[in-house]
Amino acid sequence: MNINGRTRPIAILGNPLGHSLSPLMHNYLFQAAGLNNVYVPLEVKEKDLESAVIGLWSLGFIGANVTIPYKEWIMEYLVDISEEAKLIGAVNTLIRSDEGFRGDNTDGKGFLNSLLLEKDWQPQAKRAVILGAGGSARAVCTALALKGTKEIVLVNRSLPKAEDIISNIAARIGVKARAMLWEDQGLQAAVSNADIIINTTPLGMEPKINVAPPLNTEWLDRGQLVVDLIYNPLKTKLLEEASQRGCEVLNGLGMLIHQGVLSFKLWTGIEPPLEGLRDLLEKSLKTNY
Repeated sequence: MNINGRTRPIAILGNPLGHSLSPLMHNYLFQAAGLNNVYVPLEVKEKDLESAVIGLWSLGFIGANVTIPYKEWIMEYLVDISEEAKLIGAVNTLIRSDEGFRGDNTDGKGFLNSLLLEKDWQPQAKRAVILGAGGSARAVCTALALKGTKEIVLVNRSLPKAEDIISNIAARIGVKARAMLWEDQGLQAAVSNADIIINTTPLGMEPKINVAPPLNTEWLDRGQLVVDLIYNPLKTKLLEEASQRGCEVLNGLGMLIHQGVLSFKLWTGIEPPLEGLRDLLEKSLKTNY
């Protein structure tokens, strides 16, 4: 990479960032597109988040990604926020403007693009069960609701966060939605009737690859699509058990790529060439983890 006086920087803000594939992905895409940009990981402490945003803008950064745990907190330091990011209640992409950074969220659209492009799967009139109630669950719920999903069931270990997400999309989008606990008696029926089951929790992520969400996989059956937003490992315990039940399965690497492509377009205005990207990321996962 030839970094010089004309190189325009982009960052990812979060803590921790040692696991992130975003620098590898975006620097590959910048080189493939022939752009003089560089993407750098910047671990930021919570108390320094506001000054980090001000510093990036002052130093000429053209944008940034935002990851755990700052997707919600960073919103108060931005000059404008897209309507979808407001609906989701979180921002994962910053775009430079004359006054400061604007915020957007590409997670939900990136998730939908991964379903469409990798599984030819459309959410209209389908039933979804979503495991977890964090920022990723909020983005996935909102994206599915906006695309016409018939019913959404959000399953979490406690109800308040889940009910907050459900009430937001039900009131503002009008989708039929409800929150459930893992131990609720109606969970088996919800899972059995679902067209898609999506794990948004970190359960099963490297290094704890032998754990999984507390879901009885005997409730799964052929014809269902089981998605795990984890991409390290590429096939989690949940996906392995779902495959054995005859389900279609999808890991989170596609969502990572497609949300990254959308961020890339917001910063540069161009569609990046993707040839070789997935192989690069998979090789990195196998080599470094």
